[in-house]
Amino acid sequence: MSDIRRAALYGRIHPAFLAAFGIAIVIAAAASLPWLGLSSRWLTVATQVAVNAIFAASFHLMFGLTGMLWFAQAVFFGFAGYAVTYTLRGMAADDIPYFPVSLLPLVGSLVAALVGAAVGWVATRREKLAFAMISLAVTELVVGLGYVFRSVSGGEEGLSADRWVGPEPLGITFGPQKEIYLLSLAWLVVAVAVVAFIERTTLGRLAMAARENSERLAFSGYDIRLVRWIVFTISSAVAGIAGSLFALNYEHVGLSLLSIEQSSLALFSVVLGGLGSLIGALAGAVAITLLNTVLADLTPVWLFYLGLTFTLLILFARSGLAGAIRAHQPLLQGRALAVPSLMLPYFRALSWIVICCGAGIAASETIFRHADGKSVLSSTGFLPAWMQGATLAFIALIGLCFAIPACRRAKAAYLDALRGVGLGVTRSNHHG
Repeated sequence: MSDIRRAALYGRIHPAFLAAFGIAIVIAAAASLPWLGLSSRWLTVATQVAVNAIFAASFHLMFGLTGMLWFAQAVFFGFAGYAVTYTLRGMAADDIPYFPVSLLPLVGSLVAALVGAAVGWVATRREKLAFAMISLAVTELVVGLGYVFRSVSGGEEGLSADRWVGPEPLGITFGPQKEIYLLSLAWLVVAVAVVAFIERTTLGRLAMAARENSERLAFSGYDIRLVRWIVFTISSAVAGIAGSLFALNYEHVGLSLLSIEQSSLALFSVVLGGLGSLIGALAGAVAITLLNTVLADLTPVWLFYLGLTFTLLILFARSGLAGAIRAHQPLLQGRALAVPSLMLPYFRALSWIVICCGAGIAASETIFRHADGKSVLSSTGFLPAWMQGATLAFIALIGLCFAIPACRRAKAAYLDALRGVGLGVTRSNHHG
């Protein structure tokens, strides 16, 4: 197919239609998972993916859209989880009237929104570093109060509640994991739709303007603090949906839900996916959740690899996955031969990166397990542990030496392809 005919074909299809079609396929594929024979464990993981995606969407509103770096997002997540747990316990003891389990995320979202509105009214009086420091103080304050009032929080043990508390419409009890997964998926669709709608409203545009140039926005007569407070409250409410579903999924909540470690998962997801992109935040949440699950089964030092990945992203790929895709959109919309011409240099760079990372991970595992008398290659009995680690580290170093120039050649090929589609980009002013 010629370039002209390809462009004419794509030109007849509205981008909104393509986006809606892609979203429908993803939702249909996700909804079909319970009928693919997955075990209860993997359905639990899939439910956690949906929960973390909602949590990442809430942080996207806070940080990606408005630019407010808030390390206490888990406070709203945890408050909602506790609210749902106490509601379930109250219904089980007949202390409060029955409320449909499928609508309990509304309860958690309301509680989180109230907490967020109160905290945000104070926190949004400050910006940037002071705002971030307030978030750290809020996290420590809430967790500390949780340990003081153990009768309320459950202390280190936390609180448990059975989600199967009463009759549900159509015989749905939300006892089986399949049903709670589908419930989480439905709420994920609702939460993402709300966040996407807010992005396209006047409030969303004002939030982006406050992130990019708050002084100019204030000079135009807008109340920046009010804009940030409203977005702060809405973000808290969306985080509350995630916390509610977490409580329903695991039927247990604890003080760890309020910790900065829980907030860091949302931060990792947004950075990995790309700041300012809702789809990127969702993709980052999926990747982070699966990495946590898989790496935790493979190695006890999975947090080391997660932290290393986050550091490398900050240093070399600040735009994340979404930024990489956006950078190649001009090529996809331009000449048909632009993308194929990049395949070979990209493949070479990726190959050396895989070799470098693979050998580096093997060397790290050898070092970490040396204290236990184990190593990655111990079954061969061919080399002592220290020599195995040194050999693998040397291979990783060689891979790095080849990966760096390969990446430079790949970037040069990318810039040449951009010039080929008529974009005047020079290597000196390109910072992608």
